[in-house]
Order: sequence, then C-alpha cells, then structure tokens
Amino acid sequence: MLTGNIYSLKPRKSFRPGRSSVARVSFALAAICALGAILVMATSLASVLQFPKRLPPNTTISGVPVGGLTISAAQERLTAQFFSPLYLTYGQEQITLSPEIVDFKLDLAETIGQVPDSLAPNVWNTLLGRPENNPPTTARLIASVSAEKLTAFLNNVASRYDTAPGVAAADATAMVTVINAPGRTLNIAPAVRSITSALLSSTNRSVQLQSQSGTTLHPRLTLLEAQIRKYMELQQYTGLLSFFLIDLQNNQRLHFNTLNGSPLPTDPDIAFSGMSILKIPIMAEFYRQSNDDALPYELDLVVKSITQSSNWTTNLLIAWIGDQNTANGLYTLNGSLEKLGMKGTFIGGAYDSTDAPGFRYTPSNKRTDISTSPDAYMQTTPSDMGRLLEAIYQCSEDKPNLLTDTFPAQYSKLECTTMIDLLAKNQIAVLVQAGVPEGVRVAHKHAWADGEPIGDAAIVFTPGGNYVLVYYLWVPGNTYWDENSRRMADISRAVYYHFNPLLQNP
Repeated sequence: MLTGNIYSLKPRKSFRPGRSSVARVSFALAAICALGAILVMATSLASVLQFPKRLPPNTTISGVPVGGLTISAAQERLTAQFFSPLYLTYGQEQITLSPEIVDFKLDLAETIGQVPDSLAPNVWNTLLGRPENNPPTTARLIASVSAEKLTAFLNNVASRYDTAPGVAAADATAMVTVINAPGRTLNIAPAVRSITSALLSSTNRSVQLQSQSGTTLHPRLTLLEAQIRKYMELQQYTGLLSFFLIDLQNNQRLHFNTLNGSPLPTDPDIAFSGMSILKIPIMAEFYRQSNDDALPYELDLVVKSITQSSNWTTNLLIAWIGDQNTANGLYTLNGSLEKLGMKGTFIGGAYDSTDAPGFRYTPSNKRTDISTSPDAYMQTTPSDMGRLLEAIYQCSEDKPNLLTDTFPAQYSKLECTTMIDLLAKNQIAVLVQAGVPEGVRVAHKHAWADGEPIGDAAIVFTPGGNYVLVYYLWVPGNTYWDENSRRMADISRAVYYHFNPLLQNP
C-alpha cells in the first residue's frame, strides 16, 4: 500500500488582456498604415514635382505634332523638321538648298511661347490616373530668312542654268522654220516668295522655279519673206507671186509682190480675176441684209455657194441681195465694197454671164508695170480680200473690225462665226490646206481656172497663232496646175511653220 503526502492542486486562472491593451495595438497599427501612406504620397509627390514641363496633348506648330513633348524635345523636333533641305527644280535641273545657306533661323522660344498652358501636368490628375483635358492647340512657326542671301543664291542658280533666247532659222528647201531650244531666264521675285513659303512648311519642301515669259524669240516676218523668196529662186520660178499675210495676234502684216525674182510695188495692189474667192464678199453681204431672219432655202444658197462653189446658187444669191433682181444685187454689192474701202474689188456681172460686163477701172487694174489680164466681170486683190477676212475673224471674236465699224448693228458675232464655219467646210486638200498638218482648221475660198492665176484666201487656226493668208501665183501664158499648186502648198507650209517653228534638239 502506497503511502505519501497528498497535495491539493488549485486550478489556474486564464489570461484575458484588458481593453486598454487592444486599443493600444489598434492605434499602433493605424499609425503604421498612415505613416506608410504618407511615405507613398511623399514619394509620388516628389516624383511628380520632378516631372519636366510638357506641351499640352494635341498641340501642333505649323503642322508639326509636338503634343506631350517636353519643351526641349519639341525644340529638337522643330529644328529637325524645318532645317531639312529644300528640293528645287529648274527646267531639268534638280537643286538642293540647305536652310542654313540663306541664314534661316527659328525663334523657338517665341514659337513655343505661343502655346497656352505650357505647364507641368496637374499633380492630382497624375496621382489619380485621370487624363488631362486639353483641347487641340495650334501655333505658327516664328522664323526669319535673309532675303539678301536668298537672292544671291538664286542669282547663282540663274548664272549656271539660264540660257540665251532661241534663234530661228528658215529652211527654204524643206519650207520649215527651226528654232533652237527656247531661252530661259529665272524669275527671281516669285522664286524668293516660293522658297520662303517652303522654308516655313512642314510638308511641302519642294519648289518649282519659274522662268520669265518671252524668252523665246518669235521669228520675224522678214525671215519668212526671205525664205519664200529664196524658195522661188531655188524653184527657178518665172512668174508672179502676190502675197498678203496678217498675224491675228498682233496685227503685224507681210505684203510683197515678186515677178521673176524682182520685187514689185504693193500700193496699189495687183488686180487678179475674182473667180470663186469673190463668193466671200457675196456671203458677207447676204449676212449684212439677212438680220437673222433668212429662210432655210436662202441659207441653203449660201451653203452651196461656199462649200460646193456653185456658180448657179451664187447667182441666185446675187439676185436675192437685189430683191430678186441681179442688176440691183450687183449695184448693192459694189456699193458695200466701196464703203468697206475695197478699192481694187468689183463684181461686174453674174457668174458664167454672157452679158456685157459692168467693168470698172480701179487703181489696181490701171497699173502699167504688171497685168495678170484679170477677168473683166469680177476682180479683186490679195490685200482687199485679206482685210475682209480679218474683219470677219475679229467680228467673230467680238472685237472692233471693219465690218461693224462700216455697218453698225448690221453684223453679229454669231453671223461672223457662221461665215467662218461655212468657209471651214470647204475641204479640198490642196493649196493652203495641203501645206498644214492634218487637223489644222482652215476657213478659206480658193480660185483657179484654166490658164488663170491660182489663188487662195484663208483664215488658218494653229496652236502657235491664227493668221490670214491670201496669195496668188500667175505665170504669163498659162499657170499650169500641177507644179504651181504644189508651190502654193509649199508656201502655205512655210507660213504654218513660221507660226509653229520646229524645236531643234539641243
């Protein structure tokens, strides 16, 4: 049996912290969190305050986007953009211009100073991750260029690349005019403006330099006359050439007569048989009287007279002019010719008439140094017919002219245009038409008959200028068609290429 001391054990009391201890712990934890937040905020604030200033988003300066860039970065971008070279073109030459050569300078501080609110980002927006609310902003580039240095640069370009005006040469065999490469002179003032504008552009860095107008010498009419005279000499032509030309751009005229290579006076002009060329003034008289109220039958007479060269319908037209009386028609026609100052022209009878002609003396048919034995019924001269065609052309352009000056309110622009249209329908592919390229518009009336002179009276419309050409060839005894119609075509060719010279390859 075990024996010993018996001890009585008391139960321990459990530990329970007091409320004051819990509060102290909670406070400590809150303090630690607050301190951490303060440290984070301080760190963020320090970071924000160290941000460099940036330009507002959506900012452009003369087309260059600089939004969101620092000022220094924006300056670098503008400098790189506007100091890139310009590319100039002058004719076939390509020229590079560095802006520094013309002392181009950017005022970057003043340029960027135009941008509103060019400040650091809003701190709280940055901390809270909120986007900046900045509307699009634009500003212009502020810069300068030395006009003196730019002009000096362009003068240097001109000294290297300008060319002398082209010189024309007439070929009396091929019957063409050839001109050297056109001259070129740099137009300095517009070039200064164009380059200055390009220096300030962020996108258009190319400039097409322009040359001044009028640097190509237009051949003189004296060159054309010499060419034609030389041609007739090479042709060993024995006969008369009577030539009348009007440049409708500047009213310059060329009028000469040559017989067997020797010149003849042009005042008074030489008389020729009128033949079908006189259907032009008959047409003009019809339109003077018609007042836009002619019947279709009457208009048909004019069409057939010009486009088919019908003598029968032309005689009906003469009678119509005289209120269905041929004699009255002839009287009226000749009265109008006199008023127009056509002193060498008259119509003394109907076509193919066997009646006694109503012959008239004129300064032209009274010449004693030359006679082409003109028809006693109807005669004209190159200059008379040329001035009439000039008047019809100017009337169609609504410009002052002989027709409307002589007969006010009796011709309209439409009527004169209609006359030209009718003459242009006279397609025969010989004489003037044979000397011009296909497609060139020729409004004309021709004249030839067995043994008679060969003539043509035309308004010619060309890219290089419009002109009136009236000319006749006459050979004593007989003006043979084959060889002389070819000569007429060659002379027409010379005139065409005088106004439209061929460009000689450099």
